[in-house]
Amino acid sequence: MKQLRRVIEGEISLLEKMNQLLAQERGTIFEGDFDALVSLASEKEDMGKAHTVLEGLRKSAVEEFAQKRTGKRRELTADEMFDLMSPEEQAEFRPLFERLRELAHKVSWENRQNAFLLEKAREINEGLLRIFVPLMSPPTYNQNGEFWPNKNTASRFLSKA
Repeated sequence: MKQLRRVIEGEISLLEKMNQLLAQERGTIFEGDFDALVSLASEKEDMGKAHTVLEGLRKSAVEEFAQKRTGKRRELTADEMFDLMSPEEQAEFRPLFERLRELAHKVSWENRQNAFLLEKAREINEGLLRIFVPLMSPPTYNQNGEFWPNKNTASRFLSKA
């Protein structure tokens, strides 16, 4: 049970860090700092790898718990585990399970929200590029090397003013 408790506490700690990272990511999205987003994406990937390791440890601990309680080594849901626990164990693990569920739900929601914001930012950038790229035709120079405004570009800018 101690191993299971440590694994669940580790998952809670990791999810709390991921929640903080997602909050940073949201701020970075609003600031439009691409370099920081790349750095945060790398950190998220590292945390995902750590979570995969913790999931493996949790699966092993749960199977060991099932082996001791049911005689069969199998994976159990949190509710199934809770039903097999003594009242003292239930009292010990109830807050952990509740916190784990709460954080997992919150992190999932925040991650989806940030993905939505990133997608909208991408759409806005693509829209701006469609507007401004045609307006930015290359400059023209005369024989003396002096700037000679392109008629198309100048007329577009003048018509907007």
